[in-house]
Amino acid sequence: MPLLLLSVCGAVSCTSTCKDEDASSLLQARASVHRAKTTDAKTVLKSVQDVANSLRRGSQATMDPDQVNAALGTANTALQAMLPMFAEQNDIAQREIEHGVAAVQACHTEHGGEVGSRLAAADFAAKEQCEESLSHVIEAEHDACEGQGEHPNCLCDEARTAITQQTTLCAAVTNTYEAVFCEHRFACISFHECHHQEMEVYNGLRADVEAAMVSRQEEYITYMQSQCLIDLITNAMLTSTPIDDASLAGCDDVSVDDLIITFPEPPSAPTQCPVQSDDPHCIVQAGMKCPQFHEDRLFQTQGITLAECSDECLATSGCQHFSHGACNAGDSYPCCMGCSTLANAQEWSSGNAYDARTPFHLALENMKCPHNHEDRLFRTYDISLTACHDECQATSGCQHFSYGTYDLQHRTESSGCMGCTTLANAEEWSVGDSYDMA
Repeated sequence: MPLLLLSVCGAVSCTSTCKDEDASSLLQARASVHRAKTTDAKTVLKSVQDVANSLRRGSQATMDPDQVNAALGTANTALQAMLPMFAEQNDIAQREIEHGVAAVQACHTEHGGEVGSRLAAADFAAKEQCEESLSHVIEAEHDACEGQGEHPNCLCDEARTAITQQTTLCAAVTNTYEAVFCEHRFACISFHECHHQEMEVYNGLRADVEAAMVSRQEEYITYMQSQCLIDLITNAMLTSTPIDDASLAGCDDVSVDDLIITFPEPPSAPTQCPVQSDDPHCIVQAGMKCPQFHEDRLFQTQGITLAECSDECLATSGCQHFSHGACNAGDSYPCCMGCSTLANAQEWSSGNAYDARTPFHLALENMKCPHNHEDRLFRTYDISLTACHDECQATSGCQHFSYGTYDLQHRTESSGCMGCTTLANAEEWSVGDSYDMA
């Protein structure tokens, strides 16, 4: 087949007299904008591939000039509309990711830091020192007043006065420590909640951005392949040269380096808020209680201490808050209530509402550390849920613990506590649950 026919009339059905006119038309089509509607990238690629294949050496396919012009016009319109958008979309996506990371970082900037922790530690040390001094004063009073009877001497009176003064001082120091501790505790909880919430948003955003990036790169590759083929077609028409296979294959080599999103590593999750069994209980709503005759309230118990009320809440599934105080105004007999939320809390002049101090998280319901298995590290009885946590914390390698009522023949009322390295081999246990250490 003559080379001249390939350039204009080879696989494209026309006469030799249309060469210059058709070449001019193709160049005009290449610069055309808004002549046709933007078309799907794969459709555009398919149309220019058909044209390019018709201009390959030895091709048996035929296309008339109108078909060629229509295909290239549509392709050029789509390319000129879409190509500038890829960089713009990539920049927008990059900024979204940077804003997402910045939101996580803001949690660390606003709530993070060790100032509150150091203050609480310093006040705790002052409290411990004051209580140690009080114990010395009590010992001194015992020595000074021993055998004094109802008419103590001056030394005994002074010793007892010293106890009163030191007790008052320690109460003030303790109040200061508890206030600082609770302020730091709430800040730590807010820090965790902020980080968790913003990381959920960021992770969702990242997944969407990554998926969109891959789709955008694939679409960009398709359009750039089309652009490459249009250049080959134009050159073939203007130079009367067929398109060789190597050139066609070269159009598959498209770089997407400029469309790669950088994903900065967000700040690591904050360390768990330290919780010990003897930490102060922090009031979250003063003068409020779990609502009476409401589904939010999970239990009510009388005659137990604040610490025991906290343990009762921790041991109750779904309990997030508890109330403790005098059952009736002017009465010292304590009442304890647990509830799932304080959204519907009611006024209570003789008590307050607290958050459940949870240094651990429910891992498996009705499961326990396996019996007679190397995973189990210890077993003990008659301790509280919090004390069970502390036992696990003090045991090397303990990552989980199980707590419930031991259903034994003579110990049905006894609490059971077990610690283990893993719950991979946990066994069913109808009277208790397993927990993760924080």
